[in-house]
Amino acid sequence: GSRGPQKMKASFKHQLSMRIDEARRVLYLDCYEYKPVCVDLGNEADPPMPTNRSLQRFEDIINPMNLKKDNEIDEEWLDSKAEPQSGEDFTRGDIVSLNYKAMVGDFLHSRSLRLRLSLSEIVGIRLMKWDDPDAEPGTDDLGAVLILETGEKLRGRSFAARAVRSKYHGENKFCTVDDWTPREAATHASR
Repeated sequence: GSRGPQKMKASFKHQLSMRIDEARRVLYLDCYEYKPVCVDLGNEADPPMPTNRSLQRFEDIINPMNLKKDNEIDEEWLDSKAEPQSGEDFTRGDIVSLNYKAMVGDFLHSRSLRLRLSLSEIVGIRLMKWDDPDAEPGTDDLGAVLILETGEKLRGRSFAARAVRSKYHGENKFCTVDDWTPREAATHASR
């Protein structure tokens, strides 16, 4: 027998959202292009230093009046690790703070990606899961693939994107974009 509806779990909060708009008869699948970097801040060794690019993104978000485009700043400097301006070494607390700022900057600089499908286009939905044999007993670690089968290939209007950053930076509405899936796989497949 059926266990009823099952909760869909994301790899991390807000990575994946799937919902049905019953009024418009549309399925929305939203995801983020941001992929977090795992930094073990509890480790005895100092965490790695973030790049100036990530920290500059944070500054641009919280201080939009001083917004600098990546192309206005030396690329080599942007890709290098942050260094103290005062000549003194960073404390462990400084490094932790810089890592959090960098994560926020990179997240807010990324895009939210959307796939929009009319329910009439969907001819089948399957969720295939497998348990992780290496997982600790009693954990919820499992892998799964959601398979949506469409009656025809997706059209360009099915894909949209918007900036994650706040509404004060513009770009806060979804706009139609080209297929954002790897190698435009979604427009070439019906499943």
